[in-house]
Amino acid sequence: MVLRELRKALPEKIRIESITGALPPSEREARIEALTKDGGEYVLVCTDCLSEGVNLQHAFSAVIHYDLCWNPTRHEQREGRVDRFGQERKQVQVITYFGSDNPIDGVILDVLIRKHKRIKSDLGVTVAVPGSSEKIAETLFEGALFKEMAGAGRAAQLALPLDIGDEGRAEVQGLHSQWDKAAERETKRRRSRFAQDALDKDAVAAELASVREAIGGAEDVARFVCESLQVAKVPTHEFQGAIDCTLSAETPRSLRQAIGLDDPFKGRFEWPLRDGDVYLGRTSPVVEGLASWVLDQALDPVAREAGAPAARTGVIASHSVGERTTLLVTRFRYHLTPPGRAGETFFCEEIVPLAYRGDPNAPEWLSPADAAAALAAMPSKNLVKTAIDQQLDVLADDYGLLPVSLNRVAGAPDGARWFGAIGLTIRPR
Repeated sequence: MVLRELRKALPEKIRIESITGALPPSEREARIEALTKDGGEYVLVCTDCLSEGVNLQHAFSAVIHYDLCWNPTRHEQREGRVDRFGQERKQVQVITYFGSDNPIDGVILDVLIRKHKRIKSDLGVTVAVPGSSEKIAETLFEGALFKEMAGAGRAAQLALPLDIGDEGRAEVQGLHSQWDKAAERETKRRRSRFAQDALDKDAVAAELASVREAIGGAEDVARFVCESLQVAKVPTHEFQGAIDCTLSAETPRSLRQAIGLDDPFKGRFEWPLRDGDVYLGRTSPVVEGLASWVLDQALDPVAREAGAPAARTGVIASHSVGERTTLLVTRFRYHLTPPGRAGETFFCEEIVPLAYRGDPNAPEWLSPADAAAALAAMPSKNLVKTAIDQQLDVLADDYGLLPVSLNRVAGAPDGARWFGAIGLTIRPR
């Protein structure tokens, strides 16, 4: 009905399509792609079948709630399809459409949606509506029977001969009371969990610095993106926290597929974005795709292009060291057993740069700071192939002796952890 009426009311140039749960997921995505691929103006009418699991942020910038759901989180789920990471518009418009002469809509708006948003604004989290679906629906109908919609241009509703106003008020007030208590419990729980007076600010600062160092910042992402694209012979131009990237038919097809782009684009490493910019944050699709492509080029001989940007193992000569040093980018895997949870384990990984000098049976491990410095070492001259092959042969002989030493570094008994490492031997000048 909504689709039919919109086609009557809107100009013919505006394309309109509808999607319901009767369509299989693949056909829903195909219908959305067909609607939006040519640009222009379009409207998508859909049920809650698209409120989860479908990303609409790249093609839509507004959400209209034609109906009001008694569960306010459903509205958030709908809006979250459009107002999410990757949305290039500065603002996403959300319109809640309801009938002023519809008592049910009025009660839902007043009792549920506005209160839900107020609680979320106060606490920063969502507190679910208390009670079962049947009880909430019953409360809404009771509330609708006594609601008086006074004000300019709004007439009183449902003047019934049967006086049930007090009972209706009690139903709605009871719902409000239960919801307020739930919000109060959540407030106490969060204050207890995040009580700042119980935290050591120096410990928090150290932990924050450790996390920032581990995940990197905008400068690290910019360096990775720029160097990777330059090594891949993609023309780039860097300026003021942004990069112009000229993709073309000469760009490796595997790279274009990995980042999901075929045409030239301008990327920016920090917010805010300008119209047409692509965000290049640590977890953005372009950066994740580029990282996967670089790893594939290094580790997968089948996927490797000519002139790959990275390798599994390498040798450089650098002024950064005074004697032969071996750098390992090491991945430790842990099985953690929480206290009091017999039989339950968690799996986690840690990536650690390690560097050592001397015999791999009794290596002289460098400090974390020196290992990080070795990772950033720059070559001071080119090496001939015979020198590289000679050093790689030495590294290959050392590699089989490393697991015992690496397990000691990890603080575990021999054989308790697995490892995989990318080796880099650095020769002194």
